[in-house]
Amino acid sequence: MNVVAEGVETVEQYAFLKEQKCNEIQGYYFSRPIDAEKFVHLLKNKQLVNQSSQTKQEQLIANCRECFQFDLINPLVAGMTISMFKGSEVDLGSTEVFITNIGTSGLIFLMGVRLPVNDDIILKFETEILNRVYELHGNIAWINEIESGEVYEYGVQLQIEEVEQLKLDRDLNLLAFKIREGVPSHTQIFVGDPVSRIKEQK
Repeated sequence: MNVVAEGVETVEQYAFLKEQKCNEIQGYYFSRPIDAEKFVHLLKNKQLVNQSSQTKQEQLIANCRECFQFDLINPLVAGMTISMFKGSEVDLGSTEVFITNIGTSGLIFLMGVRLPVNDDIILKFETEILNRVYELHGNIAWINEIESGEVYEYGVQLQIEEVEQLKLDRDLNLLAFKIREGVPSHTQIFVGDPVSRIKEQK
C-alpha cells in the first residue's frame, strides 16, 4: 500500500515521515500553493539544499525530538539581529521576523531577506512570551525558499543555558495551553498571514 502524507509543515514532521518510509510527502514544508507560472519558475530556479546544510538540518531534527517543539498557527513576532560574527560582537539594528515553530533547542522563522547558512553568524531573537522577555541566540542550520525570491524559512539551532532552557520549556507548555483559549496577553503573537505581511513590507 502506498501512503501519501499531506499537510507536512515542519522539519520534524518531514523527518518522522522519512523515518517511517512514507512513499510521498506534501505540504507547506516544500511550498505553499502557487500558480502555474510560478511553479514553472520554481522548477527552473529552485536550488537544492547542499549536503552540508542537509546534515545540519538532520542534526537539528535529532536534537529537537527529545524536547517540546511548538508549532504556532499564529506566529510569534520577534526582533532579529546579528549579534556576533566570527566571535566578535556586532551592533546592528533589528528587523521583524515571524517565528512559526519554537522549542528549547531550535526555532523556525520567516523573513523576506536571504541569509547565509554560516556557523560564524550568531543571531539574536527578542520576543515576549507570557509577560517574560526572551533573548534567544543561535545560528542558522538550514534555509528553505517558500515564495520565489520573496519569503524564506530558516531553521535555527539555539544556544541556550540549562536554566533558561527550563524556563522556556515551561513557558512554551503554558503558552500552548493558553492559546487553546484564545490569543494570550503579554505575548507577541501575529494574527494573520505572515507571508502576506512580509510581501507588503518589501
